Amino acid sequence: MSVCFFHFALEFSNSILPFKYFKYGSTGVDLFFMISGFVIFMSIGSSKSLGDFWFHRFNRLFPSYWLSIFIALGTIYLFSATYAIHGVNLLGNILMIQPIFRTKCLVAAYWTLYVELCFYVFISIIWRIKLMGKIELVIWLGMFLELIINGLYSMLEIKSPGYVRLFIITRNIMPLITYFGFFAAGIIYYKVYTSGWTFGRIIILIISALSVILTDDISGRVSFFSIPERIICEVFINALFILVVTRKGRLLKAKWLYFAGAISYPLYLVHESIGIATSRYFAASINRPLSAILGIIISILVATIITYLFEKPVHKWLKNLYFRKIKPELLVSKV
Repeated sequence: MSVCFFHFALEFSNSILPFKYFKYGSTGVDLFFMISGFVIFMSIGSSKSLGDFWFHRFNRLFPSYWLSIFIALGTIYLFSATYAIHGVNLLGNILMIQPIFRTKCLVAAYWTLYVELCFYVFISIIWRIKLMGKIELVIWLGMFLELIINGLYSMLEIKSPGYVRLFIITRNIMPLITYFGFFAAGIIYYKVYTSGWTFGRIIILIISALSVILTDDISGRVSFFSIPERIICEVFINALFILVVTRKGRLLKAKWLYFAGAISYPLYLVHESIGIATSRYFAASINRPLSAILGIIISILVATIITYLFEKPVHKWLKNLYFRKIKPELLVSKV
């Protein structure tokens, strides 16, 4: 929701969504990556095989994502949405690996999904080489490499154009070199949730927050606020996690938050396509604040429809197909 309002504020600034208040919504991506570190580490830890893990990840990401591509293409055709990249390489977008194909995302928000895939590959390798039990040591090494690689970029940004070019190419293909801190923090919070605080875990979380601040202006994202503002945002996000892992987040159990969580992924996928595009279309005939409200309402309605009439039935169907036809031995064992 924060990312949604942030993008609408970018489009309709100085109207109903003053950008100076909603710019902090861009840190919703930070929260998204940290949640992924928490949840994905938990998920792969309970998986019997990498096949099971990747099936569940595919089932979670791709059906709604592919539907959103059709919606985006339809939006381009109907509204000639200027947000879209015409002539884009569709195969790169369909496979969710745009940087590998050196093509742009059909919808700008898709960029985070490739980062997610990179983290899935990373955690799969850790699982395969049996280092899940030493994940904190792996994180120490990863944080060290992240700080070195990004620190060198900061120091050589002017002096060494060759290193800068190499860094940008490498970051585009392996974005974890600047986003690893978010996922690492999520994993550590899961470890705290299951086995408590340790001095080492507290230090990792502090270093993770410092790495976020260091990479804020070199991560490939446009930075919209100062370092003090970034620090405040990171403190707030970490406070949310502390509430969860200490089991004191009763406020986070509100029913409307469950609903918002259920539709959050489809909302993220479509709000920039059908939401902003329809807002632009209606802005020509009605005032901008009203068109912004209408676009947000349409985005939420479409996301709700996708969630309950498409996503959930497809997830159930694919699970039945996977366990009955692809892995029948699991069905027998369950019986």
